[in-house]
Amino acid sequence: MATQEGSSKKLGTVLVLSTYPIHRPRHGGQLRSAALMVEYEKAFRKVVRTAVFNSSVYTAKEYGRTDIPSPADLTQEIVKTPELEAWILGESPISSVQVRERVTQLIQTIKPDFIVFEQPFLYLGMKQLLSDLQLEIPLIYSSHNIESVMMREIFESQQLHTRFEKELNQLETEEQDLAVCAIGTISVSEEDALMLSKWGAENVLVQGNGASELKSSRLKRLRVRRVMKKLGVSNYALYVGSSHRPNIEGFIELLGTRLGYLPSDSMIFLAGDIARGLQPEVDKIDPVWGKLMWARVFNWDRVSEKTLSALIEEASCILLPMTSGGGSNLKTAEALLAGKRVIATPIALRGFTKYATHQLMSQENANSEGYRADLVDALKRTTEQQGFVLKPLIEVKWASQLSELPQWFVHISGKSYE
Repeated sequence: MATQEGSSKKLGTVLVLSTYPIHRPRHGGQLRSAALMVEYEKAFRKVVRTAVFNSSVYTAKEYGRTDIPSPADLTQEIVKTPELEAWILGESPISSVQVRERVTQLIQTIKPDFIVFEQPFLYLGMKQLLSDLQLEIPLIYSSHNIESVMMREIFESQQLHTRFEKELNQLETEEQDLAVCAIGTISVSEEDALMLSKWGAENVLVQGNGASELKSSRLKRLRVRRVMKKLGVSNYALYVGSSHRPNIEGFIELLGTRLGYLPSDSMIFLAGDIARGLQPEVDKIDPVWGKLMWARVFNWDRVSEKTLSALIEEASCILLPMTSGGGSNLKTAEALLAGKRVIATPIALRGFTKYATHQLMSQENANSEGYRADLVDALKRTTEQQGFVLKPLIEVKWASQLSELPQWFVHISGKSYE
């Protein structure tokens, strides 16, 4: 039998459920989930992760054999109402015959001793399925955000909350139910933990977001410098993000669509999927002048780890213009580990406030005037000119951030290592 810490024996089998695969993690949720898997495997003899996911988004190389791509009818339902993708996938263990059969077969085969829900969505269907199968398996809730609050904020910003009020209320009810029914809940921040505890959750453990060290590449750094020379800029601010709605809203609210305030030799570089959501939004809210924004913004789109590392190393500062959303921003951990100066909002610092005075430049009030002033200041002055050198914070590596999990699992399971 596999052991942990000498002769200590591991717990039994755990089934981890999610709505996205992590075979090739890219966005924040995937990266956190992948890091959590490392800790699950330290605590349990067998760990099986199953994602019921949108098959139109991920390629065959991005998921594993225990993952479940959405069947054609489910995918069409998502295409018809993309705003409810998470709900549609979440209810699929009951609403889809094919998904129900796959999940049921998996449970009957591996006979899990525990089930972990990465985010609450699959609980929408699994709650009923477990009842139908007459199974009482201890549940663990791995909360990445207070999802019901975040989704409501997103829908309100798009004036969709009235249309989807039923689904928002359903999510709030079931998320609270999962937190109460779980034998333990993992939270990413003290703020989220407080809310979960108010709901009635027991054994709440805060384990913040972390980061992995990126591999440096001299060739990639030279490539970044060549692009800078071609663009005629001597420095840039870097914003790494997905097309997640709060990322787009934060950019527009704090940075705006008209970037004439940037120093003439500076630009904003984007990496990730952020531009895919940002461009249509800019076209909609500022159709005439918004097009000029892209003369001051360069989009790298999705990049390799080595290119991302080079972009971070060459950047004058990293942008975290978060104005909404819960949880804790994984990009903050990555910036801290890289030893870079950060233009952050209080929301972006959630979960990392103890490091703020070390090297983060944050705004007491997340307002566009102050945020832009700090950005311009960072672009105009080098670190050396400011009289201090930033050091990477190794404390924010995933292994440190999630270090309490293995023993916590033992505690909440009511068992102990022999």
